[in-house]
Amino acid sequence: CFSSALGGTFMKAYSVVVQFGDQQQHSVKLYVYYKQVIHGYCTEAMSQLSQLSGEELLAALAQLWEKNTILVFWMQRVFQYLDRFFTKSSSEYPDLFRAALQCFTDTVYTKVKDKC
Repeated sequence: CFSSALGGTFMKAYSVVVQFGDQQQHSVKLYVYYKQVIHGYCTEAMSQLSQLSGEELLAALAQLWEKNTILVFWMQRVFQYLDRFFTKSSSEYPDLFRAALQCFTDTVYTKVKDKC
């Protein structure tokens, strides 16, 4: 039951992306939304990391990276239409994986790298 509910939700979300992704102005908005979701997750997680140091910080950072990769994996699946038809033809917008990686680097890694 859970699997079919999840599949139905995925298909609805993917259908919305395809429907709106066909129009250039909406593709930009979808791309910005994708980045906002990733950035919001990283920012929220960063607030929890800021109080840690040493091995605790390193363990929490590893856990955050694992969760972040899962989030990015599923977000890429939903927004894959953008990678196929929007980012591929644009030098201005990096592909979804690069955008998510850059967000993690800017929001989390650069702020904690010296504390590890």
